[in-house]
Amino acid sequence: ILNRVKETGNKNLVIGSGFVQHTIPLLSQIKELGMVTYRLGIPLCAFDELKNAVPDVLESTNAVCTWFSFFHDSNQNFSNRFYNDYGKNPDFNQAYTYDQTMMLKSALEECDKLGKIDDTDCISEQLLSIKNYAGVAGNVSFDNEGVSVRPTVLVKFIDGKFERLN
Repeated sequence: ILNRVKETGNKNLVIGSGFVQHTIPLLSQIKELGMVTYRLGIPLCAFDELKNAVPDVLESTNAVCTWFSFFHDSNQNFSNRFYNDYGKNPDFNQAYTYDQTMMLKSALEECDKLGKIDDTDCISEQLLSIKNYAGVAGNVSFDNEGVSVRPTVLVKFIDGKFERLN
């Protein structure tokens, strides 16, 4: 597919890949073909195995990635604890899971105070009322549909490390 895209004369790509094991060979092929990518879909740049496997490819293909907000101080505590416990840096999955667990814990505690620990409506109402929860992956709120709203941070791999772009 990449050869066909290159034959069109367009060397610029916007790609999205959901799995690190697919992204590593894809970025390697993009580099071999002399193509440029401007964005990777989900926060794949946060995975240590991608940074370690293809750092030259990340830099040479001009990859810009979305990232959970690990660029503020409140996250450093979580990162350090995670690294000490598991011997690796957390990725967005661990950060989001931690935040979601802590928000659910808060909602359950509020419902318990009201004597409604088994009331799913109470739990839903408490979750939906969360605004600007200071999570390790950045501030989180919920919209009227129950979808989490989080900040988007763009990063680019420059000189062996990720630099924030926004």
